Parts: sequence; C-alpha cells; structure tokens
Amino acid sequence: MKKLHLLATMLSTALSACSFGDIIKLKSGVTGQVDPDTCSICFFDKKLKTEDIKEVIEYCKENSVTWLALENCGIDDDGATLIGKFLRENLTLEGLDLSDNCNITDEGAKVLSCDLEKNKKLQSLYLDNCSIGNRGVVLFWNALLVNDALEKLSLKNNRGINRESLKKHFNIDPDNVLELLKITLEI
Repeated sequence: MKKLHLLATMLSTALSACSFGDIIKLKSGVTGQVDPDTCSICFFDKKLKTEDIKEVIEYCKENSVTWLALENCGIDDDGATLIGKFLRENLTLEGLDLSDNCNITDEGAKVLSCDLEKNKKLQSLYLDNCSIGNRGVVLFWNALLVNDALEKLSLKNNRGINRESLKKHFNIDPDNVLELLKITLEI
C-alpha cells in the first residue's frame, strides 16, 4: 500500500510538473512537455506519427524517462506495437499513459500485454477511452499472471469491454482482480 501511495504521489507530481516543464520539439515540429526533475514527458492532444513515436521512444531511452504520457495522440495499433517493443527492453519507465487513443484495439492490447510479460519495471499503465474489448482484457489478465511489477492497469471506458461477458465467458470477475493479483484493475 505504501508503494502504491508513493506511485500515486509520483504520478501526481509528474503530471502537475509536466505543464510547467521544458519543451521537447520533435523533428516533425510537434512539441511536448519535459520535466527533468521527475524524468517525465507529456504529449497531450498531439497527433504523433510513426516517426514521432520512434523519436519519443529514443528520447526515453537516452534520458532514463520514468513517466510517459501520450494521451489523445492518435496512436493506433502500429504505434502500440512500437511502444510495446520499447516496454520489452525498458529499464526505467514506471508509468505509461496511452489514454484517449481510440485506435488502440485488441490488436494493440495483444502486443502491449505480450511485452508486459517481459517487463519488470512498469508499475502503471493507463489505456482509458481506447477501443479495447474483452479479448484485450483477457490478454492483459494473462500477462498480469506473470508480471508482478505492474500495480495499476486502467482500462476505463473502453467501448468493447462488457463486464458481464468477462464473468460469463472468461471467468474473469473485475471486482475480484485486486484480491487475486494484488493489482488495481479499473474497467
């Protein structure tokens, strides 16, 4: 619980500081916020192309970024694949927010969940308001069985998730996930 509180404090600090941080300018001209104190990068409401995502990932690797927010950046399953590959080799990233990227579907969830199985550093993953369905939840569920680092997975307001179907067809009860996996799963 103490670790979870510390993570929430870190996230709050990272996001609030992000709006006052330095500017990162990608080769395409897209800008984001950087907070060197918390090693955080935030891109909100910026449309990122494949080359932009690659550049952000490279920056994360070179600068030991611990928090990356790419909310409403037009990321699709191909972008999720690039980010998933980064997660597989990640040694510093503790928080990732891909919320409001409505083109991340179960295919993107498949890659991210597979790479989460290998990642031992990421503690929080936000995929709110995407297009992930029940299949994606099952894929993440399976990844969480082998990943003991992730403490929070948020899948709120994904159009394809049906709680009753998860219980009936996959025997997954979102209300009991915390107890079983010691993780917060928000659907």
